[in-house]
This record gives sequence, C-alpha cells and structure tokens, in this order.
Amino acid sequence: MKKKLERIICLLFVLTVVFLNGCKKQSEISPSLERIKSKGAIMLDDSLGSKKIKWPQSHGIKIAFMNGTKEQHDFVKKYAKVWDSLINLSFIYQDSLSGSEIRIKFDPNNKSGNSAIGYNANISIDSTRKTMTLYGALGTPKNAGVFAIATVRHEFGHMLGLSHEQLRSDGLVSWDDNMNIGGRKTNVIDSIAISKYLNTPYDIHSIMHYGIPADKTKNSVQIISYTYSGELSQSDKDFIQKVYPKIPEQIKVNNILTKK
Repeated sequence: MKKKLERIICLLFVLTVVFLNGCKKQSEISPSLERIKSKGAIMLDDSLGSKKIKWPQSHGIKIAFMNGTKEQHDFVKKYAKVWDSLINLSFIYQDSLSGSEIRIKFDPNNKSGNSAIGYNANISIDSTRKTMTLYGALGTPKNAGVFAIATVRHEFGHMLGLSHEQLRSDGLVSWDDNMNIGGRKTNVIDSIAISKYLNTPYDIHSIMHYGIPADKTKNSVQIISYTYSGELSQSDKDFIQKVYPKIPEQIKVNNILTKK
C-alpha cells in the first residue's frame, strides 16, 4: 500500500512539472511571434499603385482616443512624437471622435497592436470605429518599457503608410515555405511588385521589421525584433523625411522648440 501511494505521489509530481514547463514555454513566446499573423520600412508609391497611401503634405492628422486613461494617452503622445518631429505632418489630438481621422483603442484582448496602413485605409473607416489598436495595458506603470514604446512607434509607422519590412523579396532571409511571417504568404512584395514601392535599401533594424528566429528560415538567418530596441533606425528616419519633407521654416521652428 505504501509503495502504491509513493508511485501515485511520484506520478503527480511528474505531471505537475510537465504542466509548469508547458506554461513557461507559452509565456516565453517572443512578442514578435505573437504578431506573426498580423497583416501588412517601405511604402506603396501612389503614382504607381491604385491606393492613396501618403497623407497630404503638411496635413494635421486628427487623432482621438476611444478609451484608456490620461496616463496611457500621454504615453502614446510622448513616444509617437519621434515620427511627428521628423516630418511635415502634425499629430493633432482631440477629445471628440467627431471629425477624427485616427481613432485609437486599447484592447485587453490584443497582445500588441495593429493599424490601418496609410491615408485611404484610415479615412475610409467609419468615425465610430477604431483605426488603430494597442494592447490594453500599454502605457500603464507595469507596461511602459521598450515593448510598449516599440508598439506605439510601429503602429504609427503603419498609420503613416509604412509596410512591414520583412515582406520584401530583396531581404536577407530565405523563407521557410511553411511560415507565414507577418502575412508574407499572401502579402509578399516580390521583385516585380517592389518596383511599385518607394523604399530605401532593406533594413533589418527597421522599426517595421518583425523578429525572425533562425530555425524558421532556410538559411538560419536570425533577425532581432524591433521590440528589443524600440527605436527608429537611421533608414526609417531618412525614408520618412523624404516622403514627408519638412520645409526650412518648419525645421527652424522645431529647432527653437527643442532648445526650450
């Protein structure tokens, strides 16, 4: 009887260890891999494509929050400003959804975020519906680190018209045919399609590039996710400045405000 009881205790212990290890593996999944099935740094050229991606030059983009706290709103404003400071567009935050072009919702069921890409995709969405989603706890005291900062900047990049860098056919990765990184199978920008895009040389450091594990590619190339730095690469900055170039007067004003 004693031996039987010891076997049962041993079995329960083994099952507990297996269960805990399974939970640990789930919690250690890379944030970038959780985003694998999200759709669509480069931008479709309006003059060649059928969609209007670029916002009108010098436009003030009207942005409203659909929920969230003031603390979360201030967090988004602070870290999205890196885009605003580089371009001739301006981000105008308002309390009312009426007349807004971008509507941000914090969603507790979302693990990262998503956004409509570019001008037409955003303004065609009904004013009662969200155009951008950010995960529910983003910007709160326990969720104000690099991943949160990177998420804001990545989704604002989409809003401005940027596509995922990993979709490019001229990159370093030899893709595993069974993978669907960032919707690549259905949204791949092949060697012909890429001619319709405004772009800089392929950039693994782009804020628009997912992290890629080496074992998911044919040539064992590993790319670190944008979520590990949260910063725009130099190519991101150069590219967005060419798309939405500041006029000299704007540059002077920005320099004055920065020094204050």
